[in-house]
Amino acid sequence: MTSRTDWKALAEAVRAVARPGGAEWLDRAVLDIVIEPERVRTAFPAVTREVGSAGLGGAWSDWTADDGGRAMLLHAVGDAFDGEIGDLYRFGDTAERRGVLRSLDVLGPSASGGALVRDALRTNDPQLVVAALGHFGVSCLTHAERDHGVMKCVFMEVPLVLVPAATAAPRPELSRMLAGFVVERVTAGRAVHPDVWPLIDANPPTGELDAVLAMTSSDVPERAAAARAALALRSRATSNAGSEGIAGRGVADLAPDDVAG
Repeated sequence: MTSRTDWKALAEAVRAVARPGGAEWLDRAVLDIVIEPERVRTAFPAVTREVGSAGLGGAWSDWTADDGGRAMLLHAVGDAFDGEIGDLYRFGDTAERRGVLRSLDVLGPSASGGALVRDALRTNDPQLVVAALGHFGVSCLTHAERDHGVMKCVFMEVPLVLVPAATAAPRPELSRMLAGFVVERVTAGRAVHPDVWPLIDANPPTGELDAVLAMTSSDVPERAAAARAALALRSRATSNAGSEGIAGRGVADLAPDDVAG
């Protein structure tokens, strides 16, 4: 698989899906920024309009063309990129902010990037939350911050397959938090998405799981049905994860309106 730090491969992936004339525009913008790094300030907002937002493939299957184009522009800035990303993020729209966060995964160390990641996790925008939980974000967050980021995804019904860096090797605390979420949903007679189960079963919290099992015999029909459905999904989690609801969609399709009620 192509590495995400393979800039030539990224450029080829962007060119393959760019709008007509977009690849040429991006090449010119990169050259301009190499000569005058401050020109990134005017080029960065124009990327979506010029290059488009089609999905990339291969190693960047969760990226869009404008994500890749913005990463290329910041790469062209060179060592000065860390001084530019704050304002690009702060004054940008959702796509521009997502582009900054995505770029952090491939640009290397950043002194200011951690603050941007934490700001994104405070929003209710699924695109920003997912982008914040990339490899860079996970590397600069505490375990507790990462776990709360995963829980935010769960509450917003963001498919956890979109945040693999944050869900790798879950701690017992995250498993317990997710199991507690299942208990709350089942108690309310509501459905549970199957992608929580592999993280719960990595460190099975017996108290919460026993509570769900007990509710299969509840005299509240909706609660009993929800408990049985949740446990059935648990047994099918591996084969069914990501197959329902918005789980089949890419991150660029997510919007604040997708937040669960």
